Amino acid sequence: MGKENILAELKKNPQIMEKYFLPKNIKAGEFVFRENEKGDSLFFLEKGRISIRKSMGEGEDKVLAFVGEGDFFGEIAVIEETVRTASARAEEDCLVYEVGREGFYELTGNYPREGFSLFSAITSVSLCRLQHTSKELTLLYDISRLLTKKYAEEKEFLSEIVEQVAFYFEGSWNIESFFYNFYNDEYEKAGSNREFESNETFKIPSENGWLDENAYAIVYSEKGKTQAYIVFDAQAEMTENERNNWSVIFNTISFILSAGLKNIAVLKESVLMDKLKDRKNFL
Repeated sequence: MGKENILAELKKNPQIMEKYFLPKNIKAGEFVFRENEKGDSLFFLEKGRISIRKSMGEGEDKVLAFVGEGDFFGEIAVIEETVRTASARAEEDCLVYEVGREGFYELTGNYPREGFSLFSAITSVSLCRLQHTSKELTLLYDISRLLTKKYAEEKEFLSEIVEQVAFYFEGSWNIESFFYNFYNDEYEKAGSNREFESNETFKIPSENGWLDENAYAIVYSEKGKTQAYIVFDAQAEMTENERNNWSVIFNTISFILSAGLKNIAVLKESVLMDKLKDRKNFL
């Protein structure tokens, strides 16, 4: 029994749901639980979307993962007596089912088949999340090194970003970056890594997000106008959980992209000011 249908399987036994699971409605923006709180319960998401967030200090946090419908979260609290290692926030109105530690172990004892399936799902998800985090950390290390280099033009940086991230994308992905040319008033292709033939075209995006079920856009904007963007288009159909996992990776790339383009803009402005000063002194 996989993680994506464990809730559906448990719901086939109304006695389990009625005895051990407490339904809760969580409004968008509310927290299911917060980091460092004491916790002793596991949650299943029936409807909506949950983000798992880690505090970075000074009021900022980082999204570690997104939880999709049918998935579960907060499992560490029922396995170990410890505080919450991250926060869980509703990104939209959600319906969750909560099961406490005592009820969790009673369930596994009274219903061995469902209990074994639940433990198997928790183990599988934990390994998958560990692998995902390792990939994200390696990607972050590799592309963050690009910030130490100096680029004369934004297109050069965008081209290297595409080249670096393509290595981490398993399967067939078309990855292309574009930059707005102020003088021509058009978006020029800066970098490209194509793994399959496709004639699909996308409108110029205005913000980060999924363009369709298999394509995602990372956008860098200034003064409300898209200055650069990267489109990631997967050939294979993706599940909601796969899209959630990739969204976290895309958030990491977006952070590096914005930092790099801002650095280049500052450097170009500095060079321009120096030229103007030199010209003024010459005159």
